[in-house]
Amino acid sequence: MSKDSKMRATINQKLTEMGERERLKELLRAKLTECGWRDQLKAHCKGKSFAKENLAFFQTPETPFFPPSNHYA
Repeated sequence: MSKDSKMRATINQKLTEMGERERLKELLRAKLTECGWRDQLKAHCKGKSFAKENLAFFQTPETPFFPPSNHYA
């Protein structure tokens, strides 16, 4: 396991133990909905079929509907 992988695992474990992981996920969902990203992505994907493993594409900066940078704060 690489140093980065170990660090990620430790951070995820601590966030889960503290209950912060779920809180952060909900905050992210709310922000993505607020800026319209979820609706844009749904419209873009409507009528297309995706395998679950291919959905990782939507978690990268190259995604056509990556959330606007001004909504990260």
